Amino acid sequence: MIAPPHGLSVVMIAKNSEQYLPVVLRSLQDVADEIVLVDLSPEQLRERLEAGKVYLGGKATTAASHFFREENLTALRELALRVAAEHVGRDLHDVMVSKQIQRPWKTSDRLMVAVGPSPFS
Repeated sequence: MIAPPHGLSVVMIAKNSEQYLPVVLRSLQDVADEIVLVDLSPEQLRERLEAGKVYLGGKATTAASHFFREENLTALRELALRVAAEHVGRDLHDVMVSKQIQRPWKTSDRLMVAVGPSPFS
């Protein structure tokens, strides 16, 4: 018998996130199929708050003047991106070990330019 598909979605915005986010993400690793980071700038998140897409009414006003301040959102964003980068690094290490890759392959910024016969290309 095939087990039905299931998944776990978690949205977390919490006070003192820098203290709790790493702990929560580590505990979710064991139960979540994947963790998806949705990256919004502080400005975009505040716009969503003002449009009533996060909280309604008085809660939105209170949130905007307390937790949803730009400096809090910027710090949380940095922390979330750092934790995501750590996960990607571990995933890459696991692939390298499983495929017996001894050293990192060459990576660097690249620029590709396509030039055609037109003088405007």
